[in-house]
Amino acid sequence: MCENGFVLSDETLEELGRGGLRIIQKRRGFRFGTDSILLADFACVRGAARVGDFGTGSAILPLLMSDNAPRATFDAWEIQPEIADMAARCVAMNGLDARIHVRTGDARAAMRDVGHGTLDMVVCNPPYYRGGTGDVSQDETARIARHGAPGLVEELIQAAGKVVRFGGRVCMVYPAEGLTDIICALRQSKLEPKRLRLVQARPGSVPSIMLIDSTRGGKPGLKVLPPLILANENGEPAQETRRIYRMDE
Repeated sequence: MCENGFVLSDETLEELGRGGLRIIQKRRGFRFGTDSILLADFACVRGAARVGDFGTGSAILPLLMSDNAPRATFDAWEIQPEIADMAARCVAMNGLDARIHVRTGDARAAMRDVGHGTLDMVVCNPPYYRGGTGDVSQDETARIARHGAPGLVEELIQAAGKVVRFGGRVCMVYPAEGLTDIICALRQSKLEPKRLRLVQARPGSVPSIMLIDSTRGGKPGLKVLPPLILANENGEPAQETRRIYRMDE
């Protein structure tokens, strides 16, 4: 381990640029990206909410959201034991053990761990590619993080619908091209889509990902928000991007 006792030799330690938080990541393999940062901002958790994170990876979502909502607590599932151990060390290093509980296991079995309807919110940044599609990573941890088995996303949504309370929310980030599949899966689990935001790299570009917020038992009525455009025509970060990343603080 490194001198601080938390970071292994094949890992890096990086500043998150908010609240003194730091994150541990693998030098090679899957590393968090823009999608996680956008989802943490979009979910907009408040108060003393109990939040579940399905597929926490390096615990990036609970870390970011804990800074946004100082009274919230988190149950974070990670199916890969090695990555779950890294996430737990990251949480401990940031002194957040009392608020973030990293659970080694399959989020699809979350109800076995926390019971039915116990969470106020579930956030999920699932594997984007179905098995056999996309560029397959040479690193096993990255492959699992990026490539899901057929039906995995639908099963995660089904599990989220069981553990979130009536009136609770499920927030996800996913490729924009999968919008209809996600809406169908949410509704099958009695999760009504309420907010949708598409993300574009620049003005006029095709949306690459979407952010979607659904409510357990909610009434029909979807609010489509203006697109989130990450950069201007010159490639410089847009004003909202600067706010989300806290570039001016």
